[in-house]
Amino acid sequence: MNKKITSLIPSISVLTSSIALNTTSCSSNFMLEDYTNNPSAAGFDKNKLDLINKYVNFKLSETISGSSSEAYGFPSMQICVTKDNKIVYNKAFGKSLLYSRGDIEINSWPIPHYGELLPTDQQVNATTETLYDLASNTKMYAGMFAIQKLLYDKKIKSLDDPISKYIPNFTKEQFNVFNSLTKKTQTVQWGTITIRQILTHTSGFIPDPRVFLTGGTDDVFLLRDKNQALEKILMLDLQTVPGTKQLYSDVDFMLVDILVHAITNKWIDEYTENEIYQPLGLRHTVFNPLQKGFSKNDCAATELLGNSREFQVPTFPDMRRTKTIQGEVHDEKAFYCMQGASGHAGLFSTALELSVLMNVMLNNGKYGSNTFFNEQIVQDVTTPIVNPEGNRFEFATGWKTNFSFYNDYIFGDYAPNVTYGHDGWTGTMTVIDPINHLTICILTNSIHTILYDHDSNGNIFFGKHRYFLPKGTTDSANRIGMVISNWVYEACNSLKDK
Repeated sequence: MNKKITSLIPSISVLTSSIALNTTSCSSNFMLEDYTNNPSAAGFDKNKLDLINKYVNFKLSETISGSSSEAYGFPSMQICVTKDNKIVYNKAFGKSLLYSRGDIEINSWPIPHYGELLPTDQQVNATTETLYDLASNTKMYAGMFAIQKLLYDKKIKSLDDPISKYIPNFTKEQFNVFNSLTKKTQTVQWGTITIRQILTHTSGFIPDPRVFLTGGTDDVFLLRDKNQALEKILMLDLQTVPGTKQLYSDVDFMLVDILVHAITNKWIDEYTENEIYQPLGLRHTVFNPLQKGFSKNDCAATELLGNSREFQVPTFPDMRRTKTIQGEVHDEKAFYCMQGASGHAGLFSTALELSVLMNVMLNNGKYGSNTFFNEQIVQDVTTPIVNPEGNRFEFATGWKTNFSFYNDYIFGDYAPNVTYGHDGWTGTMTVIDPINHLTICILTNSIHTILYDHDSNGNIFFGKHRYFLPKGTTDSANRIGMVISNWVYEACNSLKDK
């Protein structure tokens, strides 16, 4: 632990606590023990943990200027840290609803007053019970959990089985598919694509079919009925021969949802809620929360103008969301194509409840009296896999790994190589360290901010710009997730060697 991160942040003298810290007590129905009032008993330096409070509050109050706009602080954040089945930190910061979309005309450009702060009495404090849109962390805590349980229950024989064994009509012959290894084209039989290939993103599907765009083959996803989803996916073309290139694709985990339904006759939301979350007593881990008794203000808001990226993204008229998204999944494919719940996006949760699921992984599929899978399955899906082109080790089976530097924005500088987890586009990240039996969960609504540049890039929100930045780029020190992960490790006095 000789690497320090103090250079990554402003001096402590300028850190302020002017933004109120919002906390609620930990729920008592979990097997995790509450050590938040005495983290030293769990091996943590409380003073170092308290630096996280000051750092986050500073980010919440920091005004940032972009190329054509200005943002007034990071919106909100939940952080939960556990070690050895003990909760050592569980806090919420900021406002789960902070901005309004402003006074705009839907078809006007430029938008004159985009992203104004709401009046103080209309802003909503984040608490530890606020639900956050997990985005691609859904792939792990719904998609992978479902697959892992189906393996344990022997409803899936092997991850190396072809998908067509369980979905007989997952067959198609596609000609002239590019092989990324031989650099030639060949014919592919879709019936040979395996479950592991979709989980490792080596199936060959296009990374991001833009379901909200007009024209071309992308409009095959115009549907409201999940029963048609397989038919629409079969209308796509593979970009590369399966097994020859790693392409991170949401289609892979849309197929997970379809696979779960084919095996259990339940879509992934019904399956995971009934078979996993409810047995664990998780009351805030759900798909489509507004249909499950939660209000909008129970959920952290995301994009201010629907999925329009300030109307830089063309959309079909009947698919355009122009309101602030709150309590609905942000991801377009999940919302428009999969009825709000998919294997790739749609799950909402809190940092505390997600930490329960993270500890299920650490405890090899067991939690209290529940057994969902076993150590062999955990080892299988979390072992780093070299990608087909012979480098990176960025993924295990589904899970992202710390085996290469590509994911250090999630895991930080101190996590052992065997650490795994995932991130989500809305600003969520999970870190699971099996060596130190440590978990770090950070949930934010980083896209509930103004665009950094109104004119050129519809995906760089201020919160996103300040949250996820690769090394070497401007302001890379502001990678909030990495800074917090590093501080958690520095605060722990009982770490084992890598």
